[in-house]
Amino acid sequence: MSVEPAWKKWARRVWSLGYSRLFVVLAILVSLIALAAPIWAVTQTENAGRWDTSVYGLLGVSSDHYRLSAYDGSSYIPYSGPSFDQHVLASAVGASFTLIVVYAVVLAIVVALFSMEWAKTMPRLGLLILTIFVVLVALAALFYPVLTVPNAAAVDFQAPAMGGGFWGSTTTPDTFSWGAGLGWWLLLIAVILGSVGVALPYLQSMRGTPYPPPPPSWHPQP
Repeated sequence: MSVEPAWKKWARRVWSLGYSRLFVVLAILVSLIALAAPIWAVTQTENAGRWDTSVYGLLGVSSDHYRLSAYDGSSYIPYSGPSFDQHVLASAVGASFTLIVVYAVVLAIVVALFSMEWAKTMPRLGLLILTIFVVLVALAALFYPVLTVPNAAAVDFQAPAMGGGFWGSTTTPDTFSWGAGLGWWLLLIAVILGSVGVALPYLQSMRGTPYPPPPPSWHPQP
């Protein structure tokens, strides 16, 4: 009797989740990865050959320094460090990451809910309310840094022009350029995956089935 390879077992388990839960689980994984990536980045240029690029992560700021147009080392300052003085910006970034955690927790609850038998008979109105709630949480997590981080940076950098948007550049007095970090783009992917996953049961109910049935048994070819 042959032993089934481990990858086939995992493939069958993943496939058995069904499309809705599979999308939501992927959204959770991407959200957790986003927590390990910076959510915002800013480059401050003093002259043509001297600039610093800083990225704002979960616990602190990582900076790459360039002098005479050459890499001159990196530094890391935790938000709680005594030398860190961008407290308004740190507060906005910290709240942004907190919302990512909240979004991931909500998605985990959705996965648990969709795994229960009684959820398969949930009325259409219940599915609609659940979909709207998850989408609102997702949009809050996605757009909170867009609305708050630029204004916070404008205060800490004393550059009012930075409050004009999540992406941009200014030359008063130093040259600044800023934009979303990898964490925000990962969050965008997680929002799309989670919204699609939680909406599938409701969309399926619009076609007469209260809950999308799991795919038929699938056996990978040897």
